[in-house]
Amino acid sequence: MGTFEARGPYNTQRAAEAEIIRDTKELWEGSCACLTSDKNREWCKPLHIVKVIRTAQPKIEANVKLETV
Repeated sequence: MGTFEARGPYNTQRAAEAEIIRDTKELWEGSCACLTSDKNREWCKPLHIVKVIRTAQPKIEANVKLETV
């Protein structure tokens, strides 16, 4: 199981797709020839467009008890 990076929010799915294309193009054009010349290697991992359904904020409280023995 991996971790995901999130960006946004975007007003529409089309806006999210446009940002993926723009960002990937910029990254590709800025890469060295040793990376861009290998036609047999997958250069980019799949990118996900997701919708935030709910945000959870865990609340952690320490409970320390001292007993004399």
